Amino acid sequence: MVLNGTIGARLHIPFPVLNRSSFGFWLSYFSVISRVVLSLFWFGVQTFIGSECVYQVHLLRFSLHFVGISWSLP
Repeated sequence: MVLNGTIGARLHIPFPVLNRSSFGFWLSYFSVISRVVLSLFWFGVQTFIGSECVYQVHLLRFSLHFVGISWSLP
């Protein structure tokens, strides 16, 4: 990942252009599509982790309310 980003940052060319120069026109579609699928999967993982965090904060807040402890955050 670092080596992939270094060339683009140094030469200011996007990943698909660099990929076409390395693999050709048709084979570059495979790596671009696999990168898209990986990013969608990773977005789903991060969304799940973030939603669990929000759920736990709300669960803590409302459980403290029912016990009688005041919530000190605004």
